[in-house]
Amino acid sequence: MWIKSAFRWRFASAALQLGAWAGNHRRQSRRRHCHREDGSRAKRLYAFLRSSANRPLPLPLALALLVFVPGCSLFVLAGKVILGDVKVQCQFKQATHTDLAKLNRKVLVLCSTSDTIRSSYASVDFDILEGVIHRLRTHGIHKMVNSDSVAGWLDDHGGRCDDLQELAEHFHAEYVIHIEVSRFTCVEENSPNLLRGQSEGHVRAYHLDGVNSTKRLLEIMNSDFVSTYPAGNPVSVDKKSATNFQREYTDRICLQLAQIFYDHTRSEEMQ
Repeated sequence: MWIKSAFRWRFASAALQLGAWAGNHRRQSRRRHCHREDGSRAKRLYAFLRSSANRPLPLPLALALLVFVPGCSLFVLAGKVILGDVKVQCQFKQATHTDLAKLNRKVLVLCSTSDTIRSSYASVDFDILEGVIHRLRTHGIHKMVNSDSVAGWLDDHGGRCDDLQELAEHFHAEYVIHIEVSRFTCVEENSPNLLRGQSEGHVRAYHLDGVNSTKRLLEIMNSDFVSTYPAGNPVSVDKKSATNFQREYTDRICLQLAQIFYDHTRSEEMQ
């Protein structure tokens, strides 16, 4: 019973605040004698909410404001003011309690795919490798082994790497990120004229620990990844070429994989 009473009191308080705000809005409207559009209402609502930033905004008041003030953008505006653009801690930091950008250590990224994938998408492993490295650099992880150097080393070793520690020591890298893509396709199953990207695989991170003969490459993080795009209806080849779709989908995978290693806001994630 006391819960209901408390809720009624909070809602009544919220209604009073809403009434005061609405009354002030009407008085301003009469003085200015001008038409108010959603954009100006959004600005006033933003100022009103910001003025209450130092104290929790009652949920009934927030809901009432969203109901009585028109404009779809106001929902987004109010959500960001109340909750903010949520910062997401990356999986690497959760697992290791370290920030690759702040460590300032050399990082090597390796991407490997199966022969079946390479037979249909010959350059996808290098495209993912290059895309992930580029995104890590733009987010403060600057000491990266060049993707061309890694590709050249792989070519000299039969296109595969059986000893990650040998690879790390060759490039004097302290951290190794190994992306293993077990599935990659851009064509809807049994529908060659429809495009849908689907991929999955595994990501592992390693740290080269010790000195000289005591050096050991230790696994410090592992994570699975799955990707499907678009989630709804597939894209017809009449609307977008298979080449452009593959490039677009690969970019999405690179972003998803790179965000495993740096903090980002929720709005930066691929939807």
